[in-house]
Amino acid sequence: MANSKEWGKMCDGEIYWPWDEDLQANRTRCKKACQLYNANQDASRREKVKMWRSIVGDTRPLPPVLEDSTADAAQFDETDCTVDGPISLDHGLNVHAAPKSYLNFGLVILDTCPVTIGSRTLFGPNVCIYTALHPVDPKVRNGLEGPEFGKPVVIEEDCWIGGNAIILAGVTIGKGSTIGAGAVVSRVSQHPNVMHASPNNHEEHPTIFAGSWQPGTSGEENRDGHGSVKIRGGSEPCWCGWHSRPVVMVYRILLRNMGVYVELDEMR
Repeated sequence: MANSKEWGKMCDGEIYWPWDEDLQANRTRCKKACQLYNANQDASRREKVKMWRSIVGDTRPLPPVLEDSTADAAQFDETDCTVDGPISLDHGLNVHAAPKSYLNFGLVILDTCPVTIGSRTLFGPNVCIYTALHPVDPKVRNGLEGPEFGKPVVIEEDCWIGGNAIILAGVTIGKGSTIGAGAVVSRVSQHPNVMHASPNNHEEHPTIFAGSWQPGTSGEENRDGHGSVKIRGGSEPCWCGWHSRPVVMVYRILLRNMGVYVELDEMR
């Protein structure tokens, strides 16, 4: 891929032609490699590492096989991430997951541009990372016949990305951050324990947003009518909607244990 002009433009975030033969050939390669990985979830740690490295283009040699299976598997604790399938990656070669990171099942990554995942970062199920972008002007976008581009995503070390979170192109999630389940992250967040899709980013206390949010709207507009959690992040609270009281109560307990002030709103 190093000799592909369109690949270089794509990785650099420039406008590129997505139907380039080299790009399509690599997407096909990656799709088949992901299918193989997904079909062999009971494989040994060694075999899963080998398949994962094939997906992402990691050409490091594997260590010698040890007779004891537990000891053999432990050889990869300091060198590789842990990935539960099924997974779906677009190109694969732009995904860089550090050792000791954990990628849960249902992971989808559109790695038009590089995706970097730091050490000890944990993913919940069904996390989606989208680095791919299209022109906003429909005439330029032109359906399947137009160009594309992208922006990289960086998730630094020691983060926790909740299940069903969506991380959009160009986002950097700072070291030690927690992203609530179902959140949509559309802007850079460098402060630990801050979900940047929340409009309430105060420095006095961490704000953890648990639930989908439409950036730029007020908290009152985002309450879902069933029950909600009010999380204080400084002088003003923000409202985080949830669909049922049991889910609200669970997150209330979790957040209190993390030292974040939480109030349970009335049921309406």
